[in-house]
Amino acid sequence: MTVFSPPQSWIGRRGEFGAPVTDADTAIAVGSGDVAVLATPRLIAWMEHATVLAVDAEMAPECTSVGAVSYTHLRAHETP
Repeated sequence: MTVFSPPQSWIGRRGEFGAPVTDADTAIAVGSGDVAVLATPRLIAWMEHATVLAVDAEMAPECTSVGAVSYTHLRAHETP
């Protein structure tokens, strides 16, 4: 396996796409919680998709990108 370090010009690059949040994207639907909010796993998948859009066109065909995510899971706050 060859490890490729991306050029400095890729730092800060953006990939964007739009996706409506549907019932299938909720924590209930993906099994990551019991409330109808955007599921963290879905959000992470969308972030990875945006990253691919940002760099994929300039990567060699034999290369792929990998990601690393760090997040904190906080309980939902009740609204008064």
